[in-house]
Amino acid sequence: MTEKQYNDRIQYIFDEIKKIKNEIENDELEETILDSFEIDKDCYDYIDSKDEFYFKLFIELVKAYFKEDKFKLDKVITRLKDYDKKNKKYLSFLNFVEDGFNILQINKLNKIKNNKSYDSDSDSNTDLEIEDDNFDELDIIKPEDVQENKFKLRDNQTIARENNKKNNFCSGIHNQVTGAGKSLLMMLTINDHYTQNKNNDKLNKLYIITCPRIEVLNKMFFEELDSGEFVICEKNKKFWKENNIIDLDKFKIIDRVNYKSSEKLKVSSKRPNILIVNSDYFKIMDEKNYIDYDKLNFVIFDECHGVSAKKFYDLLHKIKFVHKKHIIGFSATPVRDNAEDKVKKIFSKDLDEKGKHVLNIISNYDIMTAICHGVVLPPSYTIVEIKKTCKKKIGRSNKDITEKVIKDKLKELPYKKIICWCSSIYKMKEWYMFFNKKFPELKLYCSTSKDSIHKKEGLDTDYDEFCETDKNSVLLTVHRCREGSDIKNLDMGVYLDHVRKRGILVCIQTVGRILRPDIKKLKRCGFIIDTFINDGEIEIEVMTAQRIISYYEKVLGLTADDAYNDLLEKYKKMKEMFNDTSYDENSKKIKIKIDDNIEHDTEIKLELITKNFDWSKFTKKINSIIDKNFGIDEDESLKTEYELLKEKIQKYNKVNSKNNSKLNNKLEYKKYAEKNKLVINPEQKFINYGWINYYDFLGIDTSKYPKTLDELKNICKNHCLDNEDVFIAKCNTKNLPEMPEEIYRNFSSFYDMFNEIFNKSKFKRR
Repeated sequence: MTEKQYNDRIQYIFDEIKKIKNEIENDELEETILDSFEIDKDCYDYIDSKDEFYFKLFIELVKAYFKEDKFKLDKVITRLKDYDKKNKKYLSFLNFVEDGFNILQINKLNKIKNNKSYDSDSDSNTDLEIEDDNFDELDIIKPEDVQENKFKLRDNQTIARENNKKNNFCSGIHNQVTGAGKSLLMMLTINDHYTQNKNNDKLNKLYIITCPRIEVLNKMFFEELDSGEFVICEKNKKFWKENNIIDLDKFKIIDRVNYKSSEKLKVSSKRPNILIVNSDYFKIMDEKNYIDYDKLNFVIFDECHGVSAKKFYDLLHKIKFVHKKHIIGFSATPVRDNAEDKVKKIFSKDLDEKGKHVLNIISNYDIMTAICHGVVLPPSYTIVEIKKTCKKKIGRSNKDITEKVIKDKLKELPYKKIICWCSSIYKMKEWYMFFNKKFPELKLYCSTSKDSIHKKEGLDTDYDEFCETDKNSVLLTVHRCREGSDIKNLDMGVYLDHVRKRGILVCIQTVGRILRPDIKKLKRCGFIIDTFINDGEIEIEVMTAQRIISYYEKVLGLTADDAYNDLLEKYKKMKEMFNDTSYDENSKKIKIKIDDNIEHDTEIKLELITKNFDWSKFTKKINSIIDKNFGIDEDESLKTEYELLKEKIQKYNKVNSKNNSKLNNKLEYKKYAEKNKLVINPEQKFINYGWINYYDFLGIDTSKYPKTLDELKNICKNHCLDNEDVFIAKCNTKNLPEMPEEIYRNFSSFYDMFNEIFNKSKFKRR
């Protein structure tokens, strides 16, 4: 053991003791302290009962223990025993100290594990063949993803491509969900513009592709040779050419990702040029006047949510409003908190700084649509309520909860390939020990900004190896792998950071990896386990509602040109989707149906492992949040609710018009409503918000019915319809309304009508 390791361990012990003493003095609940620090009652009592003199003495014990100075160790233990005759409590405390050392002894554990032969197929269920995002991958469609070379652009890519042309390659954003093929769209954007204008003598010769992350650009364009040299990736280049995406042989590629230069950019005049540069070096090139913007067509900005960074925003602002060049952005999450104005300004069509700046969404392919189209898999969320702990410790109970949930989910995973996000390096090491002990069948990896240090400590930091494994592996990470989706066979993500409220943007970014379909089509959904602490400040129902809707309403709201009408349609769409929710009390699962496919249901599933969950409260909260976020008052909300219910029922009747399931009257509707938890008495709730009658509500044509009540009475008289049963039986053949009270204002009841008809006439009742 080195001197530093020795000192670190001593420091760790006394830091823990201080924390426990402080929590005791602050009157924290004993139960919480025991759980947070994973100690027993004897250990707790022992620490509580000792003073500063005792712990100074104990320092000597620990020093002797680590230096293996048996003489001094025995001497100190004797003094401790004299100080406290309760030897059992002393031994309990010593066990606690030794357990604490384990967090700092991962090296030893790994050496033991690495000496064992590792069998990746040891699990009996695995016979079937997810601040500094330094390792994220771009969603590049690779040749192996295309069967028999029958490549075809997806509908979202075709639409986005055509919108580029209609948009005349003006500034704007392609809002494309992770996994939708943004890389192909970037190349098509350049190729289409060049092809469309190549006969124009005044065509500028330069295109720029930039991104904040070097590894994304390298993954897309370059490969590293054994010599360390970076060259164009021949595999990607060939794939793009063979499938008519772009022929890079016709372009000059200028690499300023891997090769910096102190000279002004040399742009070929004989063929078009593509400058590939990360945003940091792009700023340097601009500051040193290396780029002649007169030769530029436009800038493609990948990961364009990074527009809010001040220095880079200033550069883009100058390119657009000084040099009058358009900027086309690509992102799965274009909107960031407090960056709306910057996003609107850079990605509006107007090149006049003082003009009207409305966010120009060139194409929009959100996660809901992508799920419906099968481009990405539906998510299956498990939201786990964990215990509050002292000093943000993980705690014994929370480890037990996490172990149970993960083991349950492993039974459903085809690949058992998991990524876990931790809140800090310190906690990542603790979770590393947890997985090492509880999941020995899984190959364990980790990655942070300190990988070189972790490797020396004996942790496996081979990120690339993890990405290429087929199954049975876990990656623990801190702040990494937040975006992109290129990790083979990843089928579950676990948030181990125990936050009280997770930003929805983080959720959307990180789950993109898990939702990507696998080549063998074994995945049916992407599993996400999200842990949260419920300290009473936010209700689980509110948290769940906010988590689901906030990102979508924000993006939809920003795209509105005609603010009121457009927002109203977006609002209606949101309400419609979330009105199709159901909750199973037994399984504790919420299902949100996101398409109208009658052959199969496409659903987002949320499993709630919580102490309490009130479904009725959730539905109220989700609707009130949508109303509030869209600025919709109660009257407008009720009108929209009625329209959606009416559309839902009429759609149901249309689908079931050829069978006996169609709803023909109010009684049938009420039974259906009760069964499906819909509004049972819409005629009462919506009387002032669009309600006309049940015929209008159910979508039944009334033009064939008698125009007046007198006409109806004459038909009844002429055809001897003298009681309700006979009347109902003859409704269809005689074109009579089954619910006359819904059409004729003066109709009171069948009894009154028949009594009037047959008592006042000379006709004798049979």
